[in-house]
Amino acid sequence: LYHPFSLGTIMNVIETQRERMRQYLLGMLPEAEQTTLENEFLNDDEQFEQMVAAEKELVDAYVRNQLTAEERRQFEQHYLA
Repeated sequence: LYHPFSLGTIMNVIETQRERMRQYLLGMLPEAEQTTLENEFLNDDEQFEQMVAAEKELVDAYVRNQLTAEERRQFEQHYLA
C-alpha cells in the first residue's frame, strides 16, 4: 500500500501541531495564528481532544518544574491569569 507521506513526515506534522498548541496555551502565538488554531479546535473534535491533551501535558510539566524559565513565566502570566 502506497502512502504519499512517510511516517517521519507525519510525525513532524504532529510535533509541529503539538508545538503550536503549546505556544497557544502559553500565549505566544501571533493573534492571526491564535484565531486560526481556535477555529480548528472548536470545529474539529479530534483537534479539540489534542488541545485538551496538550493542556494537560503543559500543566503536568509546570507542576513537575520541567518548563524553561521563559515558558514558566508565560504559563504563570497567561495560563494562570
